[in-house]
Parts: sequence; C-alpha cells; structure tokens
Amino acid sequence: MRLVRAGRRLVADLPKGARQHYNYGTALQHDGRLDEAEKEYARALELDPNSVNAHQFYARLLATLGRYGEAMAEVEKARELDPRSADLAVPLFAILEKQGRYDEALKALETSLQMDKDASVAQRAVGKIHLLKGEYARVIELAHEHFPNSKEIDFF
Repeated sequence: MRLVRAGRRLVADLPKGARQHYNYGTALQHDGRLDEAEKEYARALELDPNSVNAHQFYARLLATLGRYGEAMAEVEKARELDPRSADLAVPLFAILEKQGRYDEALKALETSLQMDKDASVAQRAVGKIHLLKGEYARVIELAHEHFPNSKEIDFF
C-alpha cells in the first residue's frame, strides 16, 4: 500500500511522463489493483509509445490477466524498439510458461542469457522451467552453477 501511495504522489507531483505512469502501474499491479494498473500502462504508452519498459510491464500485466495474444503483441512491440534487450525474455517467459510452452520459454531465456550471461532473473526462470518439466537433476545442477554460495534458491 505504501508503494501505491508513493506512486500516486509521483504521478500527481512530477511532470506527467511515461515513466511515472508505468511505475505507478507496477505498484498498482503488485497491490492487486489490475484494472487501475492497466489504465496507468495505457497512459504511459499514450505519452510515450516508444517506451520499451512500458510495453514490457504492460505485457506482464496482460499475461497475468490471461490475455496472452495481447501480451505477446506488447513484447513484440518492445522487441522492435530494442531488439538487443535481454530483459524482454522475462515477460515472454511468463507468457509461454503460463501456456505450458516450456521449450519455447527455454529458447527465449537462452537467447536472453546469450546477451547477458549474468541475468539472474533469466537464470532463475530457466530453473523454474526445468522444475516444471520434472527435470530435478538439471535444477540442482543449475542451482550449483549459477548460485554457488546461496543456501536457498528461489526459482520464481
């Protein structure tokens, strides 16, 4: 709730830019206020249709809502704007994972890791896919490889 109040203040007090709106949308989404979050993402994209982050965060919301086709379209728009962004694998992973398209999700994550081998979010997502596929030995291997000093590993 504090995050939502802070986001509301940002949108009210600062010049109305896309960044403030998509950040507020993210706070609303985390608070479960999905309809309001969608309005903030739409406003962000209205202000800056070339905002990769706004497309990316909106794609995550759409995937959460089960609107996978729309979510995929937002990821594609973001990819057109920034084809080298390793961060776009995360919403793409979320869409494909929710649809049970694990091999495609792994391919997207591997591409991301080729661009940024230290992307811990992508590394954890790879672990989650192997976990969902029942490949437990691979999960343990990945945990030791990517998180050697961690006592606990969170694969999302």
